Amino acid sequence: MSLDSKALGVTMHTSLCRQEIGSVIKAFDESDSIVIACTQERALFGELAEQSEKPLVAPLRFVNIREVAGWTQEAKSSTPKIAALLALADMPEAEPVPAVNYESQGRLLIVGPGDQALPWAEKLSDFLDVSVLCTEPGALSIARNFPSYTGEVVKLDGYLGKFSVDWNLQNPIDPEMCTRCGACVEVCPEGAIDEAFQIDLNKCKSHRACVVACASIGAINFDRVERQRNAEFDLIMDLRADPKMRMSQTPQGYFAPGKDPLEQALVANQLLGLVGEFEKPKYFAYAEKICAHGRNGKVGCSACIDVCSTGAISSLFKNGQGTVEVNPNLCMGCGACSTVCPSGAMRYNYPSVSHQGKEIKTLANVFAAESAKIKQVQALALLLHTLKAVDSLGRLAHLRPKQFEALPSFVLPYGIEHIASTGLDLWLG
Repeated sequence: MSLDSKALGVTMHTSLCRQEIGSVIKAFDESDSIVIACTQERALFGELAEQSEKPLVAPLRFVNIREVAGWTQEAKSSTPKIAALLALADMPEAEPVPAVNYESQGRLLIVGPGDQALPWAEKLSDFLDVSVLCTEPGALSIARNFPSYTGEVVKLDGYLGKFSVDWNLQNPIDPEMCTRCGACVEVCPEGAIDEAFQIDLNKCKSHRACVVACASIGAINFDRVERQRNAEFDLIMDLRADPKMRMSQTPQGYFAPGKDPLEQALVANQLLGLVGEFEKPKYFAYAEKICAHGRNGKVGCSACIDVCSTGAISSLFKNGQGTVEVNPNLCMGCGACSTVCPSGAMRYNYPSVSHQGKEIKTLANVFAAESAKIKQVQALALLLHTLKAVDSLGRLAHLRPKQFEALPSFVLPYGIEHIASTGLDLWLG
């Protein structure tokens, strides 16, 4: 990279994570906060910080200038841009927001056709507390290593650590009660019962010999009245071709990889890491007093409810006064609710618009000042992007310089949690 150390006013290193590692260790013992302008070796530097003799005065911070400013055909004119990015990284962090907590004990429900769900249950049952709901029959294992159910899903909602599933048992044989003894299979004259231990009602001629054979267990009942079942789980692996959760952003802990074996394997790997306690930021702030949702029992505005991509917002009326209720566990932080709210009752809070304004102002001021120093006149363009979305542009430009130009020197990337969280207040500011 063509970097101007003198213009940037910083010490330049060429192998900080290797031969010059001593410089980092020495800096850890000093009294300044530290920003490292490289993210590739974040894990290494973080480990060294933990081993430091005295605690750091402030958390170690990183900024990626290589992919967004160094690996480009305009690297020589990117000094103002790099200075602005370094200044942004050195700014105070946003005020902390409340945390939303999750707790998962690894209770996994695999939903879908038996021929797909059961093999995955066998693989994952050594690591997770697995249950299976077969929406289509599949060959049940003789060994009852995990609970097995059959039926049609009626309702599935919730989030990581707290999913609730309702289903209807449609077959006369309840697989959870069935001991797989095979007595019903042997006595059925039509051969209507197979290795799935489910009765093919098209073949069954109502001899009911199976009921007699299973009398001591009671797993077979053609006249069952109570068919509805319910259970709670921490995680859902939905293998159905037509999953019931249709929102654009599904809750944490819910995965619908479809029939693709590779996608299923990737999901299985993620599930193994979702046991324990987790937290995420509370992305929103809601001021009930200025909400225009409703008065006197009538709905006046439902913009936030209509736009929510996760179904986290619902209507709430009490004594004629209408407010909205947001489930923070379902909220994924897109911020669209704050963008469409006409009264300002719903605000995006991670970070606040005022904090984002300070950061953007810092970028603009430093860029302008550094451009003036080197008499480089160019208009600044701000690129709003989701976090980590622009890293690949610089990498592609570095590897294939003829096909890719990467980011120009006048384009300053600014990462945000979600594009939908930006509205007029940020744009006009």
